[in-house]
Amino acid sequence: MDSPTKNRFDALMKLAQFNSDVREKRREVEWKVSIGIWTITAAAITFLRNSSLIWSVVLLAVLTAAHAWLWVRAHYISSERDADIMYFFVDHATELVLPGSIPHLRKEFPSFGKERTRWEFLKHRPIQFEILATILLGAAVIILSRAPAH
Repeated sequence: MDSPTKNRFDALMKLAQFNSDVREKRREVEWKVSIGIWTITAAAITFLRNSSLIWSVVLLAVLTAAHAWLWVRAHYISSERDADIMYFFVDHATELVLPGSIPHLRKEFPSFGKERTRWEFLKHRPIQFEILATILLGAAVIILSRAPAH
């Protein structure tokens, strides 16, 4: 590989690594905040111990929906955008080393305005886990807060 090609390959891989790092940090923050949301969910529902069961279930539903739509979905869209950019750079670096190995090499840079389908994030297994964990934790807290004290 000649020097200009090697330099271009290295630059593309550094850009891919940068986007990978940004994506990974975003996921770490997403999970830390989700754990915080779960703690708040448990505390809020426990605080409402003497409130009606309906009010506790409504609070859990609102917290779950807000967490899923405003936090998890937003991070999913950003992470997928970062992945598109990362793989764009990796594909171009691969094409330098192995010409013709990427059958449909994208020539245009991934669009930042590219919208994903509204509900696509719900197909992602880790997101399903986050949402289910929120629901199950909240339900457990509701049930346990209703148990008679010993």
